[in-house]
Amino acid sequence: MERNEGCGRAVSGAIGWFFDHVPAGIILEDDCIPAPGFIPFATRSLRAFAGDDRVMSVLGSRCAPSARPGAPSHTLSRFFNVWGWASWKRAWSHYRFDISWWQTAANDPQLMLPGLDSRSAHYWSRRFLHVARQRHPTTWDHQWTLAHFLRDARCVLPPVNLINNIGDGIDATHVARPSPWCNRLTCASVDAFIDLQRAEDDPRADAHYETWVNNHRPWVLRKAWQWINRWQVGSAKFRRGGID
Repeated sequence: MERNEGCGRAVSGAIGWFFDHVPAGIILEDDCIPAPGFIPFATRSLRAFAGDDRVMSVLGSRCAPSARPGAPSHTLSRFFNVWGWASWKRAWSHYRFDISWWQTAANDPQLMLPGLDSRSAHYWSRRFLHVARQRHPTTWDHQWTLAHFLRDARCVLPPVNLINNIGDGIDATHVARPSPWCNRLTCASVDAFIDLQRAEDDPRADAHYETWVNNHRPWVLRKAWQWINRWQVGSAKFRRGGID
C-alpha cells in the first residue's frame, strides 16, 4: 500500500530519483507556468556552468526588477527560489533532507553561514531551525537553500522573471500572500541581453530579494506591505500579474 510522504520527503525523494537517472535537468512544479524563454535559458545555463562547482542551481524566477536591455544575460545570486529551476546531479549530491543537526549549529549562524551578513544569517537560521525541530519536515526547499549557503554557492539568475506561480491564495498549501515581485510573468525575451562567458554576483538583485521577499525592511513598511498583500488576495488583477 502506498503511503503519502507529504510535501517534504516526497518531493525531495522525487528530485533525488530524477538526478539518479540524469546528470542535469529542469524542475517545474505543477503550479508554475514558464515563459517561452525559460527552457532555453535553463538549458544554456546548465551547459555553461556544468563544470562550475560554485554554481548549484539555475533559477527561472527573478524576484527583483528586470535588468535593462543590453545588460548581461545572466548574473549570480546567493538565494535559491523554488519556482522553476534547474540543477545538476553533482550539486544535488550535497542535499540532505534531515537537518536536525542545525539545532546545535544555530547557536552561531554567522560561523556556519559565512557568506551572509548578520541580519540575513540570523533570519535564515530561524527558518532552518523551524525545519530542524520538526519530526516530519513538511518542506524540502529550506534544506536545499542551506546546502547552497554551507558551500557559499550561487544560483544563475535570469535578467527578467520567467516563471508565473498560480498556486497562491487563501487555499494555497504554502503561499497565501506572495510578493508581487515574485508573481509577475515578464514576457520579454532574454535574447535582448548580452551573453557573457563569465557571470558575476548581482548584489542589487539580492538586496531587493532580502528587502521585499524576506521582509528585511522597517516595521512600518512591513505592516503596510502586509496590508496591501491581504487586500490583493483574491483580486483578479493581482492574479493576472501583480501590481502595475
